Amino acid sequence: MRKDPHRYAEQLILKSAVEPLAPADSAWLRQHLADCADCVHRVEETERVIDSLRTFSVAVDPLLVERTRAKVRLRAGVLAQRKSKSGLLWASCAATWAWMALSAPHVWRAFAWLGGRAGVPAWAWEMGFGLWWFLPALALGASLVYYRSSGNAAGAVGTWNG
Repeated sequence: MRKDPHRYAEQLILKSAVEPLAPADSAWLRQHLADCADCVHRVEETERVIDSLRTFSVAVDPLLVERTRAKVRLRAGVLAQRKSKSGLLWASCAATWAWMALSAPHVWRAFAWLGGRAGVPAWAWEMGFGLWWFLPALALGASLVYYRSSGNAAGAVGTWNG
């Protein structure tokens, strides 16, 4: 049981004016309003205030509106550019993963053959294979870190500076 049901009902009434309530909260509020005239009065007051706010108009400087639109367009452009770069990066990752998976058995055999012919110990050519395996992933990881850091810098261009 809630400590103060009227206070909780008031919170739900205010919340319901902004967003839909969870089914359990909505059911609880309906039940509470059926028994509480004070909270019903609170609902009516809230609805009157909201209705009066809807009739209130504000004159806005056209220059402010135009500057805001320009900033929104600039930010949308930055986000669209970032999204297009992201697609190319993910395509590169997918191509790298596919290349690594398809070529790994052949490269393993090549490393084993070259290591045997050159008399290189098994641990050395296996280490070489591991390096070959992780180099593309490391390169893409580095490019992802660069992309993230330059993406944040690009995002700063479109931020509001008053």
